[in-house]
Amino acid sequence: MAKKNLISYARHLFTSARDNLRGVTLTGSGNSIANYLEAAKGVLFYSPLDKILHTQKYLSIVLEKDSVSACVIKVSASGCTVVNRNIYGDTYPRPEELVSFISLIVEGTSASALKTILSVPKEWCVIKTVEFPVMAMENISAAIAFQIPDLTPFSTADVYYDFLILRRENGKLYTAIYAVKKQPVEPYLRALADNGLAVSSIVPASSSLTGLLPLTGNIVLINLRSRYAELIRAENGITTAVYTVKDGTDGIIKAMEGIAADSAATVVYGHDAEALAMLKAAISRHGLRDLQDLRELLPAMADTIGYEYLPAAAAVFADARRKTKCLNLLSLGMVEKKSLPMALTLILSIIFIAMFTLSLYIPIWKDEGAVAEIDKQIKALKPEYERLTALQKDTKKIDGDLAVINSMMGKRVLMLELLKELTVALPQDTWLARVVATEKDVSLEGYATNASALIGMLENSKFFKDVGTSSAAFKDARLGKERFHIKAALK
Repeated sequence: MAKKNLISYARHLFTSARDNLRGVTLTGSGNSIANYLEAAKGVLFYSPLDKILHTQKYLSIVLEKDSVSACVIKVSASGCTVVNRNIYGDTYPRPEELVSFISLIVEGTSASALKTILSVPKEWCVIKTVEFPVMAMENISAAIAFQIPDLTPFSTADVYYDFLILRRENGKLYTAIYAVKKQPVEPYLRALADNGLAVSSIVPASSSLTGLLPLTGNIVLINLRSRYAELIRAENGITTAVYTVKDGTDGIIKAMEGIAADSAATVVYGHDAEALAMLKAAISRHGLRDLQDLRELLPAMADTIGYEYLPAAAAVFADARRKTKCLNLLSLGMVEKKSLPMALTLILSIIFIAMFTLSLYIPIWKDEGAVAEIDKQIKALKPEYERLTALQKDTKKIDGDLAVINSMMGKRVLMLELLKELTVALPQDTWLARVVATEKDVSLEGYATNASALIGMLENSKFFKDVGTSSAAFKDARLGKERFHIKAALK
């Protein structure tokens, strides 16, 4: 029995060490000293016992359109325990009301010991799937930040966002991007932080639920609420779209006919047994795919945690697993990287200790053979070192090329903004025959009913200053308008 436990423990140590080193990747030489030291700390001070002995308490808050649920969950290597839980009201609470509600749940628990996760409603979020070339993986965070204004109605500075990789296929990187506008979220973040509950992670309310399902492939999860329903599309546990349906069972059936045809499974999550039975009957009448009840797929979890608290628990489990990238909109798409040289340091340290131990038992006349063996190992590592050096140079060149492309795109956006400003600032009866723009000024030629009035209009623009005429305006008898030539400096 003792031998069996020892083997099981050794297997656990090996798995823990492998998971800890799996995220080690090559980084450019431009990384900060702080990141380098953090990577060194993670490798050189790694202890397999941390995952066995460590216990983390989570506060998971789920904001929905028709209710708020929250629970405190303690997670350890032996499992999870629900410390406290509750449900509030039937609508969004104000920030101060949420704090009062949460204070009752965390009563008796140290706020500093809690890791707080806030799940925000679908109505506040934008979820998009985007294709990138595989080579964009090295700078995926920058690429997504650049695309945010095109994918959402907001600028990059106005949203919290993150991404998950769906798959790599045919030289393309299929990515799910999630964004939420800061304006509705920040009052809740401030209120919670002021009461010692700083939020460490933000996720869409229904996105974590699909990660609990023991299913693969394309999935549709029907989340039956009291006044509406959500149809959540997912690929291998990663949410790719969320649709809101307010027309009852008929609306759900109609929506499913459009999105569930290519799905491997359809799962329903809801508290109303009568509504669930009506939906199953309607699906049977229309010949659609049979539903699987989430309660039947996760019976132990539904009974232990509580069926209505599964979304809150799902966000905790997604953060606690940490085997792959965990969704967190507060991260702004940044991916933590560890540095490869620390792993080499660990390997060489082990080799040194082993050689020193052997030298205590090997006669001195054999030392020359040991030195020769070390030289052989160093020479074997030299090609790998040269390959890594070449990769660093290539990465630096690609970063420079991306900087040039971003600069060109910035100039293109400025020209479009200038043209838009001219369209708004000039009267409808003004014609522009020629526009010449440089980095410092712009020259306009055209026809207007009152050319002198254009100078004042352009002076009031946020783009132009020092507006004046390059030549005297004269009236064109054929068109009945004044021909003008105006020059203005850019602010």
